[in-house]
Amino acid sequence: MTVEEVLATEIEAAVEESLEAEKGFEDTEVKQEETGGDVKITGDLNSTSGLAASGEEGKEEGKQNDNEGASGGVDENESSGPAGKNGEGTEGESGDAQAASGSIETPAISEGVLGLAVQAGFSLSEAKSFGSEQTLLKVIQIVGEKNTPAKEKEKEEQASLLSDLPKLDPEQYEPEAIETFNKMRDAIQKQQETIEQLVQGNQQSQENQAAQNEREITAWFDGKVAGLGKQYEKTLGEGSHGSLNQGSSQHAKREEIADHISLLAAGYASTGRESPSLDVLFDQATKFVLQDEMSGVKEKELSDRLRNRAKQHVARTGSTKVGTLETAEASEKELIDKIDQQFFKNR
Repeated sequence: MTVEEVLATEIEAAVEESLEAEKGFEDTEVKQEETGGDVKITGDLNSTSGLAASGEEGKEEGKQNDNEGASGGVDENESSGPAGKNGEGTEGESGDAQAASGSIETPAISEGVLGLAVQAGFSLSEAKSFGSEQTLLKVIQIVGEKNTPAKEKEKEEQASLLSDLPKLDPEQYEPEAIETFNKMRDAIQKQQETIEQLVQGNQQSQENQAAQNEREITAWFDGKVAGLGKQYEKTLGEGSHGSLNQGSSQHAKREEIADHISLLAAGYASTGRESPSLDVLFDQATKFVLQDEMSGVKEKELSDRLRNRAKQHVARTGSTKVGTLETAEASEKELIDKIDQQFFKNR
C-alpha cells in the first residue's frame, strides 16, 4: 500500500472510533413492549428515575413519584406520574419516553478549528460535517502526525539511495569500469548534497519570510483595530494585540475577529474564488463579530448629532430675538430724537 492509502485508512479508522465513542452521549433508546396489561421499558433510563416496572409495581412507583412531585395527597387514579392511570403506567411512561428521546444539540465547531481543518486539506463542508469539534481536532492531529513521518521517510529513502549502491568486485569488472562507476557515484553524491543544502536554505528562507509576514500582519491588525476609534476601546482594548492580557475579554474579542478573517479567506480559497484584500476581510469580520457594538456606536453618534443640532437651533433662535429687540429699541430712540428736534428744540 502507498503512504496515501495507509493515511486514508488510518483517518477513516480514527473517525469511526470517534463516532463510536460519541454514541455513549446520544439519546437513550426507549422500547415499549405491550403484552396484555403489562408494559416493559428497556434501555438505560438513569435520566428518567430508573423506571422498570409493570402491573402493580408500576402502580406503586407512580404513587411514590406523584407524592414527591405534588407534596402528597394525590389520588391514585388521578396520578400523572410514570405509572399513569389504573396502574397501567402508559401515560407517565409515554412522557418519560419523550423526555428520554429528546434531541441533544450538537455543539458548533469554532471558526478557529474550521480554519485549521481547511489548512489541513479539508473543505468547509467536510469540516462542518463532523459530529463534534473534538472529533475534527483528532482527525486534524492524525493527518499532521502522518504527514510528518511520510516526509521524513521520503528524505531518508533519498539519502539511502547512494549508500545502497554496491561496490564493484575487481575480479568481475575492469579497473576502468570500477573507476568510472566510483566517479559517477561521487558526482551524484555531491549533487545530492548540493540539493539538500538548497532545500535547507529554502526552508530557512521560508521560515524567515513567514516570521516577517506574521510581524507585518500583526502590525496591520493592530493598526486596523486602532482605526476603529476610541469608542471600541472598551470592547477591543487599547494598544497592540500582544500587550493585552490573554485572559481578558478584549483579547478574546480580537482573537475572534482574527479567526473570522482566517475563516473567510479559507472559504474563498476552498470555493476557488479570488479572496478580497485583507482590509475588506477585516471590515467583513468586524461587521459580523462587532455587530452589536457597532449598532450601539451608531445610535450614540446619531443621538449626539441630534443633540448638537438642537443646541444650534436654540442658539440661532435666541440670537434672532436679541437682534430684533436691539433694532426696535434703536428705532424708537431715533423717532423720539426726531420729535424732540422738530417740536421741542426751540422751546
